[in-house]
Amino acid sequence: MALLNKNLSLICIQITDYNLVFSNGNFNENNIVNAGLYLTSVASPRLKSILIKNNLPKPIFMLEFDPIDKINLPVKKTLNSIAGTYICINLINKKLYVGSASINCMYRRYTGHLLKGIGGSINVNRAVLKYGLKFFAFVVIETTKQVKDRKEIIRIEQKYIDLLKPEYNIAKIAGSRLNTKWTLESRNKHSIRMKEHLDKIRLLKKSTSAETRDLLRTIALNRPPVTAVTRNKMSINNNKSVKIIAYLADSNIIFREFISIADAAEYFFKDRNRRGPIKYALTNNTKILDKYYLRKSNTKE
Repeated sequence: MALLNKNLSLICIQITDYNLVFSNGNFNENNIVNAGLYLTSVASPRLKSILIKNNLPKPIFMLEFDPIDKINLPVKKTLNSIAGTYICINLINKKLYVGSASINCMYRRYTGHLLKGIGGSINVNRAVLKYGLKFFAFVVIETTKQVKDRKEIIRIEQKYIDLLKPEYNIAKIAGSRLNTKWTLESRNKHSIRMKEHLDKIRLLKKSTSAETRDLLRTIALNRPPVTAVTRNKMSINNNKSVKIIAYLADSNIIFREFISIADAAEYFFKDRNRRGPIKYALTNNTKILDKYYLRKSNTKE
């Protein structure tokens, strides 16, 4: 990304004509180049105060309505050159949404959340409808050079979820859809897609030649042995009787011990069948309820 002013420490965008971005009430990407998108070195006073309050004095990239020092800049190309963590800010009630994007995905996140695009947060979408787009800002707060390393991007996102405790985030674990709910229409569409996918798999099995089956068998027989790390993950996923120890976050103090994953699910979620979040926390070293880290014990009962 080539900046016209090398002394710029902040980057902001202004949309001068909001109506140009929409056609019949729907987001029209073809019109965004005519909507007056500008680069600036100074955030609006309201946005600046929110960033300082949240200890974010040096963001990487910002989109809002009332910046100063306007300079033309191709927004889509610039956003898609960035991989990292972003926040959507409601400038009225100061509520936040924290998300992340890999390379070539940041622009889609922006349009999804604030411009009625695909895959945006339903909480942010509703807030934009209620307050208006002019009272929202999109800010990239940290980038990474490991633009295709999803684990690193998720790690950075989780850091800011823990730090900022964003009100608009439904899932408190980065990269997870925990606590999100599907609509009946979404469930029906997903069911249809899965049935079509399974039909294709069945058809593939029937049409697979003897030569291909022999090749697959040879590959399976020559597959390398399972590593200790993989065995540990398989144990966590499959063994419901594995003993678990819960530690207080940011300390080595033991909070509680559990005889199984189901036992931990019963304690944290009042439901023994909600083992997914427990398994996720064990394998990805993330917090449960923003308070506890879980570790697999070396001993079993």
